[in-house]
Amino acid sequence: MRFRDFHPNIKIRLIESFVSSLIGSMVMPFMTIYLAMHFGAKVAGILLLVNVFLGIGMSLLGGYFSDVFGRRKIMRWQSHFDSSPFL
Repeated sequence: MRFRDFHPNIKIRLIESFVSSLIGSMVMPFMTIYLAMHFGAKVAGILLLVNVFLGIGMSLLGGYFSDVFGRRKIMRWQSHFDSSPFL
């Protein structure tokens, strides 16, 4: 199956996920350096660790909300929230 054969919603979600991951991968290394320079390596490590744990917790919460409110609605809101920090 080729990319052009996918449903338009799937195409949009794949492109949005790719762009979000690409931008996040470009920003996070420099954010780590910035935090380490301003707060020290230990505090920077703790802040990044908190970021990881918040991501895990929000994934679990998103799964619960998708069960309660419906998968499509939650996926739509998630894609908006996921890309909004990069605007």
